[in-house]
Amino acid sequence: MKGTCHTPDECNQFGGISRGNCASGFGTCCVFFARTCGQDVVRNSTYLVNPAHPDTNPELGVTCQYNVNTDAFKDTICQIRLDFDTVQTVAPLLAADGAGNGIGSCTSDTIAFTSPSGKNPPTYCGDISGTHMYIETARVNPGTTVTVTTGQTAFDRRWRIKVGYIDCFAIRRAPNDCLQYFTGVAGNVMSYGWTAQQVLTLNQAYTNCFRQEIGFCAIEFSVSNSGLNPDFFSLSGDNVGAKRGAGPCNIASVMFTAAMEVQKNTGVDATNYYCGGQFNIMSGALQSGVVRSDALPFELRTIVVNNGVIVASNVGFNINYRQIAC
Repeated sequence: MKGTCHTPDECNQFGGISRGNCASGFGTCCVFFARTCGQDVVRNSTYLVNPAHPDTNPELGVTCQYNVNTDAFKDTICQIRLDFDTVQTVAPLLAADGAGNGIGSCTSDTIAFTSPSGKNPPTYCGDISGTHMYIETARVNPGTTVTVTTGQTAFDRRWRIKVGYIDCFAIRRAPNDCLQYFTGVAGNVMSYGWTAQQVLTLNQAYTNCFRQEIGFCAIEFSVSNSGLNPDFFSLSGDNVGAKRGAGPCNIASVMFTAAMEVQKNTGVDATNYYCGGQFNIMSGALQSGVVRSDALPFELRTIVVNNGVIVASNVGFNINYRQIAC
């Protein structure tokens, strides 16, 4: 866990916990926790944790709401970044429940977020550890409210979510309305819940954004494994072959503009949808491939409709990205 450098007296005064030295031994790395349901967050790098953290909480029917306050920063905070170090709650349904809730529905636990900008992020459940989220504050207090609700299903729940305040003029600020934001020439982007290989959550639409690095004019996407263990790409329906297009991919998909090399002037160089069991520019392909784009800005949009019919093996994606030099 990462903290903030303070003097030992300041850390104690602010209610933090000392976790090692900083400033050449003159300061202490102070870590702040919000472990009480209903507690307000007032400091950067605070961790939202379940009340029994690091142990689990089995309680049912509990609502933990955290307001992330920004008023102390005099209207200079434009975004809140949430890092989901550990979030383990009841997963989406693996089978329809007969009450109108299909596979991928969150019928027990939920973790929800508000944005004063008027565009709230999707609501999730299950295990979304290892992902992150940017929330627009519109320079309003509170910058966001995070609400964890537990249902009536027996489960050992835990969460640890790091809160980061991002100044309006900070170089690390994400473009507007980018739910996930990545920097550097290479890395990977995951759907929420992929690390646990859990089924996709219904009713989500968001944009993953990639900062264009200096000297790089295109980006390519690929997956590390075309197999099923773990499955790096499974969106919408069975896991047989790649699918492409708004028709076949009208339930769950990733979407971006592909326009590079062999894809040019072949009828596949426009903004398009990708789904199925393989990630490939060619529909029906039985192996995943590399898809390139020179469209700016570099973005990958994720869509899962609310009333879509998916199967339990649709676990989302873990897609590698690599920027291509000009």
